[in-house]
Amino acid sequence: MSAKREVVFPKIYVLSKRPESNCDFLEIEESKEGFYLAHCRVLDRYLTTYQVVKCERFWKTCPYRKFGLQFLAMSSK
Repeated sequence: MSAKREVVFPKIYVLSKRPESNCDFLEIEESKEGFYLAHCRVLDRYLTTYQVVKCERFWKTCPYRKFGLQFLAMSSK
């Protein structure tokens, strides 16, 4: 995983359950207290709790995921 990032407003980022998403670019960080943070590698930032719900449901059609896959394809050439 990438280096820890500072969370300025924990109440909008902290998750009580581990997110379930098959997105290639979602990183889950778990705290010692049992809370979770979801980090999008394409955006290079944490997702809010609202955005995590969308990431779980709509990861196949996510425009950021599509961009990330295109970038990976271009960089491997």
